[in-house]
Amino acid sequence: YVKRDDRLRLPGSQLSGNKARKFWALQALQFPNDDDELCLVSYGGPQSNAMVALAAVVHHWNHQRNVSSLSLSSYSSQQQQQQPPEPNNSPPRFRFVYYTKKLPKFLRQQPSGNLFR
Repeated sequence: YVKRDDRLRLPGSQLSGNKARKFWALQALQFPNDDDELCLVSYGGPQSNAMVALAAVVHHWNHQRNVSSLSLSSYSSQQQQQQPPEPNNSPPRFRFVYYTKKLPKFLRQQPSGNLFR
């Protein structure tokens, strides 16, 4: 048996490999249908790849929410005009908060890597 993380993909978030495996359980989460804001909180290093991966997951959740909340009435009226429906531009429901220890002086002076993104 050989585990092939290179073939594992987390749908919609562009994550693959060990990060997809690590965050696989997040895709199975069921959220209530109300409009309450939900927050994913994490802690780690200032140059963390996991931080970038979690941000991608939360971005995907917000994008899914906006696309899936298109109103049927606006779609049918726009369909008659042969135009695609406009996404709902409501504020994001999901927030991502990332805590880290104090940044090293060299990173504060010249951000690079994941911190630069």
